[in-house]
Amino acid sequence: YRVFNAEYESIDTEKELENAIENSPELLFEQPVTMLARQHYIFTEEKDRHIVDMVFFDQEADEIILVELKRGKLISDHHHQIRRYIENAPKSGLLKAFLEKGSSIRGVLATVEDCTLDTGDSNVSVCIVDRNKAIRVLKGLRDRRLSEI
Repeated sequence: YRVFNAEYESIDTEKELENAIENSPELLFEQPVTMLARQHYIFTEEKDRHIVDMVFFDQEADEIILVELKRGKLISDHHHQIRRYIENAPKSGLLKAFLEKGSSIRGVLATVEDCTLDTGDSNVSVCIVDRNKAIRVLKGLRDRRLSEI
């Protein structure tokens, strides 16, 4: 019983951050977006499997947005990671359909930690998610689950 009533004080896992963003995409985006997938597989030419944390579509901009979440500070390796996802996106059946229709694609690196990473890449942006807002979303989700018990 105590665990159910414990207050969220932090974002402990990427999954928690995913849950918060799925339920409140405005934590990441100013414009309306539609979530297409979570934990989406993309394969490379070498058949290596990569998992994109979240995939969104911005209908107004006709743009696919690949989101890579990190709990800690962002580093240049994370930029290289999302670039691989973008470069291999046409190998995904889901993403290929959008790209063949002319949709553009970009990446977002997101964390709840302060960071100064500058990707120097117009196709990859950095977003610092407001930790307190994300925690409020998680509390709301928990409260809804508890009210259904």
